[in-house]
Amino acid sequence: MNRSIRSARKIVPVLEKSGFFDGSWYLDTYPDVRAAGMDPALHYLLHGADEDRDPCRWFSTAGYKRDFPELQRSAENPLIHYLRCNQASKKAASSIERGKTILAHNGDGIPKVFHSVWLSGEEAPGPLRLGVESFSKLHPDFEIRRWSLGDLDDDSTQFLREAIQQKKWAFATDYIRLKILYEYGGVYADGDVSFYSRLDKYLGYSSVLCWETNFAIGPHFLMSRPKNKIIGRLLDVYRMRSLYLGDMLDLTPMPVIVTWILTTEFGLRLDGSKQDLGDSNIVESENVFTTNFNNNNTCIAEHLYYGGWTLEHGGSYKDALVDIAARWTSENASPNARWRKLISTTGMEWSYYFLKSAEVAFPAIAELPELERFRALKTKFLGGSFVRHRAILKAVEAANPLRTVSQWHRKPQTKTESHIPERKSSSDLDAATELILKRDGYKVNVVVPIYNVKDYLVRCLKSIQAQTYVNFEALLIDDGSTDGSSAIARAMCETDPRFKYFYKPNGGLGDARNFSIQHLNSDAVTFVDSDDFLSSDHLEKLEAKFHQGHDLAICGFHQTTPDGRIVESRELAKYWGEDDPIIHALVSQYECYAWNKMYLTETFTKNEKARYSLGWFEDLALTPALISCSRNLAFVDSKTYNYVQRPGSILANARKNIQRNIEIFDSLEMLRRHQDRIPEQYWKVYMDWMAPRHYFYWRVVAILNEKSHGVRVAAASEFAQKLNSTVPNWFSSPYIDKFIREPADMQQRLRREMLVNAFKANDLAFYAYIRDLREFGF
Repeated sequence: MNRSIRSARKIVPVLEKSGFFDGSWYLDTYPDVRAAGMDPALHYLLHGADEDRDPCRWFSTAGYKRDFPELQRSAENPLIHYLRCNQASKKAASSIERGKTILAHNGDGIPKVFHSVWLSGEEAPGPLRLGVESFSKLHPDFEIRRWSLGDLDDDSTQFLREAIQQKKWAFATDYIRLKILYEYGGVYADGDVSFYSRLDKYLGYSSVLCWETNFAIGPHFLMSRPKNKIIGRLLDVYRMRSLYLGDMLDLTPMPVIVTWILTTEFGLRLDGSKQDLGDSNIVESENVFTTNFNNNNTCIAEHLYYGGWTLEHGGSYKDALVDIAARWTSENASPNARWRKLISTTGMEWSYYFLKSAEVAFPAIAELPELERFRALKTKFLGGSFVRHRAILKAVEAANPLRTVSQWHRKPQTKTESHIPERKSSSDLDAATELILKRDGYKVNVVVPIYNVKDYLVRCLKSIQAQTYVNFEALLIDDGSTDGSSAIARAMCETDPRFKYFYKPNGGLGDARNFSIQHLNSDAVTFVDSDDFLSSDHLEKLEAKFHQGHDLAICGFHQTTPDGRIVESRELAKYWGEDDPIIHALVSQYECYAWNKMYLTETFTKNEKARYSLGWFEDLALTPALISCSRNLAFVDSKTYNYVQRPGSILANARKNIQRNIEIFDSLEMLRRHQDRIPEQYWKVYMDWMAPRHYFYWRVVAILNEKSHGVRVAAASEFAQKLNSTVPNWFSSPYIDKFIREPADMQQRLRREMLVNAFKANDLAFYAYIRDLREFGF
C-alpha cells in the first residue's frame, strides 16, 4: 500500500472525531466521491483539500488557505492545520460541537475586522476604551480599525455634517457605524461594551444584531458582511435624514429607528428572543448580549452605558434596563401570556408582541390622534379576536419615526450653532448625491421602441399609462412599422399628453434606443420593449431608489406567454446572493437586458459611448458596462416587469436565423470600448464567466439545433472562425472549464469536452455527426 495512503488512514479517525468533518454531507455534496465508493474522510485527506473541497458546510478550505498561505509550501491539510493550531493554543475544537456553529474560517463570512469610532478629538476616558481592549484580548487574530473625523473629510452626507456641527458625536457615530459596516463589513461595538467570549460562531452569518431591551434593538453592537441588505437599508435611512427640525433638533435615538425598520419591514417580533430575519441575518437573544449582565455563561458582551446615560431620578440607565426587563418578564407571566401560548402562527406572535410593546418602543404612538384606534385593536386582539397584521400597521403608520418626530426627541439646537447649514449647490455634488437632496418626484422618460407589434402594443402602452407614478413622459419611437402599430402609437399620444410620438426609418432595436437619447428631457430613464408590459407600480418602485442616492435600479421580472400567463419568475435581488451588488447583477444571467432597469439620464446624455449596437444582441454591447460603472446600484425586491416571449421576437428568431448568431461578436467588440472605464475586477468577472455563456453556450445551442446538416455545418464553421479570431483564448476561461465539468454524467462531460475541442479546431465532421443535443446534457 502506498505510504501516503497508509499515513492518511491513520489520520482519518482524528478527522472523524474532530466534529469538523461531516461524512454524509461530503458524499451528498460531492456525488463523484460516492460513485467512486471511497471513504469520504480519506478522500478529503488525499484529494479533496487539494481540489478546494470543504469537509463540512461550516469550514471553507479555500478560505482557510487564503488565511494561511504558508500551507502552500508545507502542503499540510488545512483542517489538520486548524485542529493542530487550536490544540496547541488550548482552544478546544469542540467549541464548534457537532457542526451547530459556523466556523470562523468561512471565506464568505463576516470579515475579521473590529471597528472603533471616537470623534470628539479628546482622549477617550478609560471606560470608553473598554470595547477595544476587551475585544482585542479575546480576538488577537482580528484587525483593529480606529475611525476618527479625519477619515470622514470626503463624506458630504447631510446628517453626518449636521451632527458634527452640533457636536452630537453619538448621532454622527450612528451613521458612521452603518457606513463602515456596509462598505467593509466586520464587527462594531460602542466603547463601553465589555466582551467576555469570542465571536467565532457568528462569523458565518450575514449580519448579527442584538437587543437593548426586550422590545428595542441595541445598535451598540453590530456584525455584518459588506453590502448586507439590512445594514444597507438602515444606511439609506440615515442618508435621507436631517438632524434639523425647524429651529429644533431631531434626536430620535437609533434604537427607535432600527427597531421600527426591522419590525415593520423584516418581521421582527418585539420579544427579546433569538430570531432569523432571513438570508442568514439574525437577532441574537437578549440573554446573550446586554441585559442579563453576565449573570451566567451565556453572556458574550455587556453594554455598560457609561457617560451621559443617567436618568433624572438619579438611577443609571443600566439599572433602568434591568427594571424594565424584570417588569416585562413579570407581565408576560400573566394570563395574557398564558393565552399567547395558544397562538399557532408566527404572524399572530408578531401581532401580540407589537401590540404589547409598541407604545413603549415607539414614543410617537402615544401622541397619535388615533391612539384610541390602536388601543382598541390591542384590546380586541388580547381579548381573543383575530386582527390582521396590515390593520395594525395601518393604525400606527403616522408614528413612523422616519416621518414623525416624537416630542420626547425634539431638542433645542446648540446655541452657538442655531442656524441650519446651507446645502451645497448642485454643481458641487455628483449626480447621485444631488438626487438624494431632492424631495419632489423626478421626471422619468419611458422609451418604447416600436416595430410591428400591433397585437401587443395596446397592452404595453396601457400598462405605462396606468402607472401609480405619474411624473413621466413616454417616448414612442416608431422604427418604421408597417403593420398598424404606428396608428396605435399616434392614438395614445392624442389621448394622453405624456406620450410623445417619433418616427424613424427601420434600423433595429438598438438604433431606436440610440435615437431616443437626443429627445431625453428627464432625471431618469427606463426602456420598455413594446411587446412587454409593466405592473402598475413599476416606475414607482424603481424611481424610489433614486431618492436613496442610487444611480441604477434593477427589478425582478416575470417571463410570460403572449397571453400573459407566467412561465417563470426572476427575483434578481435574491438570485445569486453576491455581497457586491455589481457582481450580483453581472452574474444574474439577465445582466445584459436594457429593460427592467432605470438609469440616470446623464448616463446616456453625457457619455457618447453609451450607445447600443445596431444588430442583434444590442443590449450586450452596453448594459454590462453600465452596471459595472454604477456608483451605487440597487435592487428592487419586486417583480414589476413582464417579459413576453412571443414567436416573432429577436430571441425566438435567434434560434431560426442561425447565421445572425455571429453578430454577437460585434456587440462584444462594442462592449470592449468601455473597458478603460470599468473597474478591473468587474471586467474580469464578466469576461471570465458571463460573456462566454452568451457568445459560446447560447449561440452553440442555437446553431446545433439546426436540423439541416448542411446549414448547421456552414453556420458552425463560420461561427467557429469568428469565435477563434475575436476571442483567441476563449476555451481557457473558467466558465468553459465549469461548462465541461458541470454534468454529473461522465459521458456527457466527455462529449462537452469534445464539443469545445471541435469549435477550437473548427471540426466540420463533428458538427455534421451531432444527432441530439441531449448527448451534451443540454
